[in-house]
Amino acid sequence: QGPFVYLLPVGEEEKPEAVRLLSRLRRAGIPADMDYTGRSLRKRIQVAARSGARFALFLGEEELSRGGGKLRDLETGSEEFLPSEEIVARLREALKR
Repeated sequence: QGPFVYLLPVGEEEKPEAVRLLSRLRRAGIPADMDYTGRSLRKRIQVAARSGARFALFLGEEELSRGGGKLRDLETGSEEFLPSEEIVARLREALKR
């Protein structure tokens, strides 16, 4: 089974935060993965969609400066900004559905 959420750090600067969040998600029992290659964001979005993940979590400079990430539902295409402290709870709730 693939990940439930796929993390997409936009640039190299966001990777350390993405790795920390990936660890938090996995400790919370949420199947999560991220792309460690230097592929373009467009390619990584395609990889996320093919992985079977329900959500993609974008972590860019803008999102991190606001203290969170942008969660995209890969089934509906809807997006929402989530503060860092709400990400795990929101995904845990979605996983139950």
